[in-house]
Amino acid sequence: MTSQHLQRAAHRWEYQRVLFAVVLLCFSGSLAASEQLPTAPVPVEPGFHDCIYHDDAGEHRYSLFVPRNPNREPRPVVLFLHGAGEKGIDGRRPVTVGFGPALERFPEFPAFVVFPQCEDLDGRHLLGWRADRADAQRAIRILDQVLDEYPIDRSQQALCGWSMGGFGAWSLTLANPQRWSRSLILAGGGAPDHAKSLHPKLPPIWQIHGATDSLVPTDRATEMFTASGGPSSQHRLDVLPGIGHDIWRWALGNEQVMRWLITDEPLPSQIDLLATEPLPPKGSVELAGPFQPHVVIPQSAALRLGNDALRELAAGIPAAVSPEALRGELAPIQREIDFQGQTYEIELDNASYSTALVGCDLHAISGERFGVRFWLKDLKLTFDESRLLGDRLLAQAGPFTVHIGHLQPVTVSLEVRPEARDGRVQFVLLRRQLEIPNENWFIDPPRQIQSFDADLPERYIETGLVGGLYQRRHDIEDQVLQVIPALLDELSLYLEQRSTGEFANKLWPLPVLAPESRLQPTRIRTDGRGLGVELQLAAAFADRPPVDQPQTLPALTPSLATLGKGEKLKVQVAWDVIERLSAQYAQLGTAHVHVLDLPVAEFQQFAEPTFAARLLPEGTDLDEVNVLLQLNSPMTLRPIGAATATEATLVLAAEQVQIRYLRQDPTDNEQPLAQLTVALRQPIHVTWQRVAERGLDVQLDWSSESEVRLVDSTVQSPDTAEDCRQHFAKAWSAWTESQTGLPLQIPDLAVGNHGLHPGQPGVNADYLEIPFLPGGVSGLSDRRGK
Repeated sequence: MTSQHLQRAAHRWEYQRVLFAVVLLCFSGSLAASEQLPTAPVPVEPGFHDCIYHDDAGEHRYSLFVPRNPNREPRPVVLFLHGAGEKGIDGRRPVTVGFGPALERFPEFPAFVVFPQCEDLDGRHLLGWRADRADAQRAIRILDQVLDEYPIDRSQQALCGWSMGGFGAWSLTLANPQRWSRSLILAGGGAPDHAKSLHPKLPPIWQIHGATDSLVPTDRATEMFTASGGPSSQHRLDVLPGIGHDIWRWALGNEQVMRWLITDEPLPSQIDLLATEPLPPKGSVELAGPFQPHVVIPQSAALRLGNDALRELAAGIPAAVSPEALRGELAPIQREIDFQGQTYEIELDNASYSTALVGCDLHAISGERFGVRFWLKDLKLTFDESRLLGDRLLAQAGPFTVHIGHLQPVTVSLEVRPEARDGRVQFVLLRRQLEIPNENWFIDPPRQIQSFDADLPERYIETGLVGGLYQRRHDIEDQVLQVIPALLDELSLYLEQRSTGEFANKLWPLPVLAPESRLQPTRIRTDGRGLGVELQLAAAFADRPPVDQPQTLPALTPSLATLGKGEKLKVQVAWDVIERLSAQYAQLGTAHVHVLDLPVAEFQQFAEPTFAARLLPEGTDLDEVNVLLQLNSPMTLRPIGAATATEATLVLAAEQVQIRYLRQDPTDNEQPLAQLTVALRQPIHVTWQRVAERGLDVQLDWSSESEVRLVDSTVQSPDTAEDCRQHFAKAWSAWTESQTGLPLQIPDLAVGNHGLHPGQPGVNADYLEIPFLPGGVSGLSDRRGK
């Protein structure tokens, strides 16, 4: 969001002086004073803050974003409701997706944003933020407390939710439409009948949905849109073709959407949300905190990065390096200089630098070494203060600037050792070299000089200071080399952000939440033609508390030995990754989803009274029963037959997939009531084709010839058990049909406006191999996170 737009938005609120509001939900009113416990002092510094709300149930963590200059005038407030994957009690997970990454892109956003957290880990996802639930009511109380503690414009309380939060945003909007200034609903749905009765009273609502969303079908958005009055100046629905459930990346990455949410601007008549550069799938390490996996699988993947590929990627680094890495502070200089037969001491303080990175080259060297060259242009070293000392302070001067590389770039040559540490590639600096040609640097003399010695005229001081520095050019070169660690850290961070398991998440084949996974380097070897990297898959399960030490599973197939020593880039990923991860998930007993949260009517029928009565004990109250689809054994995903240049066939298999009926007793223990266990075997036909400037488009066609075999059932009647198996097969077929044809993209590996494109995949019994070839990106901006 541009500063001009932000200033215009902020000025609209200058006349309003109301107290602050930040955690929305539809039940108005806060706890009485006697019910509230003391709270910690409220943060006033801009940025993200970890906060705690106290009530009779104990402590509840949440996050709060405070805008810059929060006390200048009352500001709007946004309540952001997260999705099912961010449930928990840490208070921090909700900022990692959705509005958190958006605020990293738009740090000048002139509003408070409250991030409550749904703490119900076992309940239905689609009801997590419903207005009558405890988590929603607590979120409203948090919002009310924030309103009382901060300068907030109470007429500008906006609501935004994604996925589970999108359903919650509808629920809260309908429960108290007068409270909200506007609602932004992403991949959500709700109660059409309720919306129909209230639509004249509703605030402005903008719904944004992905056309290929397989978790929340587009019908859930269109039925709410129709029920609440359809298109108007107060209501808009955008369905984006080719975009799935992560629609928030396009919606919240758009400046116009973010501005609409906190101003009185009308809904746009036209907007191209597909032109938005999507936000990254996760917030930065600084925002999300350190990744804490529960399990790691060594040798899950391996890559060969040859020197040809390295040079292609390195060419894009200047456009990808953040501006912050190209400016900063330097250590002061203390040196002796000789001038007119006298020795003086010079102190140069408050040193800073700025430069432009115009080129980079990376190449592997044998012996576990790596060559790096940076070309820097218009490098400026500014010293705000300098002192000239003899036996006392003789003079002080400043500021003055050393200009380097004004005629042509200067070359910094490094030799480093790449190491895998704590899941990151880090560079140990072994040697560095810089020579500044005499004609390629000059010094702007000090703008102010003050002499404390009558025998030292100011012109002598200027001559001595500037001349002394010219004599000690190596000191200036040492100062320039202080810039390099920041550039190496930037390069390391860039590689870490690229090393994610997003592609593995897209291959997760069951309608239960996939673990958050990341590929992390564990071993690096170099030779004269490139380097090889072994990677482990680290995974965290959303509904499990953090652990100090993850469990390490047996290593898989990919290794440096199978990669060869080519000059290109290729990546190997083991098929057994899915089996190892799903086995851990099944052991935890949390790889499940309530059937009413599934977008398939046939699965939902397992919870209908007439159907459930066939499996449950007589007299069971279904309102007290959870009906779960649960994975209770590992899944396998492996190829069968021979792959061709454009297609292959995979088989998904699981020996124990269950429909479980559970009742919670008064002590929150689960009482199993009934279950149906089947084995699955599902062929998946995979085709791929290269699409210019987009990557490799992969299509998964789930075969109608799936096998569903009855393994076990608590039903006594064999005929009834067979009917239930057939219904499961029908439900499974409906699910796979909804998945057929959905796009899966292997994107170009882009660095700045250079990159590599994925070539023809190789498929064998042990792993999938994808080569990357030069020329993948042309004329594009940096596409981090895509």
